[in-house]
Amino acid sequence: MVLIDMVAQLGGLCTAAELREAGFTDLVILEKSSDLGGVWHANRYPNVACDTPIDMYSIRCFPGGKWSTNFAPGQKIWSYVK
Repeated sequence: MVLIDMVAQLGGLCTAAELREAGFTDLVILEKSSDLGGVWHANRYPNVACDTPIDMYSIRCFPGGKWSTNFAPGQKIWSYVK
């Protein structure tokens, strides 16, 4: 078993995805919060958005759908992470 000692935000989820691609199937990701998503779960104030082009911010093995804007709104990113 691989224990990822990182919250379930994009970094932890990307690490888990890379480990799965490498053949590890028994993974545990810990999250101290009430839900995954890191900063996108914690920060839900009006107009919160990504300040990095969203194509650079998505998980390689799960590109998701089309984004409505190049700097995606926080709620859209949180939905993507979930």
